[in-house]
Amino acid sequence: MIMVFRYVLEELTEQELLAVDKEEQVANASLTRYERDGSGSFRLVAFNEVDHLVAESEAVTEEPDAAPQ
Repeated sequence: MIMVFRYVLEELTEQELLAVDKEEQVANASLTRYERDGSGSFRLVAFNEVDHLVAESEAVTEEPDAAPQ
């Protein structure tokens, strides 16, 4: 679901979105943050952060893609 937010908020092209998705698997319970800039647009501040899990000694897991590669 976060990839859909990135697609919309960052106005990514389909190719850009697919490149991000291929490069990094989103971890379960990871955090993604945006901030608004002066023009009211959203700016990505953090993507796929898991520091809060590591700090609590929790396992970082990933959900595999639905379709096998």
